[in-house]
Amino acid sequence: GTWNTTNGTFSHTTTGVNRILFVGVLVESGADIVGTVTYSGGTMTKLGPQSNSIPNEFIYLFFLTNPAPGANDIIVQASAGSSTGAVSASYTGVNPLGQPDASGSVTTNSTTLGTVNLTTVADNSWMTSFVGWDSGGTPLASSGVIARGSTIDRALGDSGTAITPPALTSQIWSNANSGRFLGIGASFSPSTGG
Repeated sequence: GTWNTTNGTFSHTTTGVNRILFVGVLVESGADIVGTVTYSGGTMTKLGPQSNSIPNEFIYLFFLTNPAPGANDIIVQASAGSSTGAVSASYTGVNPLGQPDASGSVTTNSTTLGTVNLTTVADNSWMTSFVGWDSGGTPLASSGVIARGSTIDRALGDSGTAITPPALTSQIWSNANSGRFLGIGASFSPSTGG
């Protein structure tokens, strides 16, 4: 979902067992203004923020293990008005404890290619990344990543498969418009061996 007000709400549906939900949030603001993100009333854990060098954009990656099943609202609460947008994705078969398996972030100036690197810890973990550009273009999955949602300036994706054995993993995103690139990555371990 995308909105241009202080707070935003959009729906996401989760199904299956041992679920995890990720929500990537990008705000066009000179300050860290995102306070909380909730899903069906459950407060999500925040990774980030990551900001560019000006700063005029901040990104965040939120997650929640065992979110409520079914269609529920994601609510993003910010402390000031700005252009804000979010993308969500959920997965099943995830260990409900000790998440994320690993996490990291990156900022790069003036580029059309952006890479999020992460070394997974648990065998058969998956990696997800949320990226943002201040270029006005839509990020596209380039290598090592499958886009699960994208719109102007932001995208969320994952490895598309379990990473075995644990390894340094790269997810490369592209954008036709050069700009400052921001990325946050996280890996999540399986509930049982895969």
